[in-house]
Amino acid sequence: MMVMMDSAMAGRRLAAHREGVDATAFDPGTQLAFASCGSGTVTIARRIPGQLTVVQIWRPSPGAHE
Repeated sequence: MMVMMDSAMAGRRLAAHREGVDATAFDPGTQLAFASCGSGTVTIARRIPGQLTVVQIWRPSPGAHE
């Protein structure tokens, strides 16, 4: 699970993404969050104040991680 929290608001939970998340990353410059999922997809979401909005679900070619 990928959870976005606001540390300035006592850790208030802003959003969650449930799709068998294996790993996550956040780019503060672009405000994009990335979640690699067990289904073989990468979910890309944008942080908009107070929420996390899915921008794209990327399906890499089979074997792309190798």
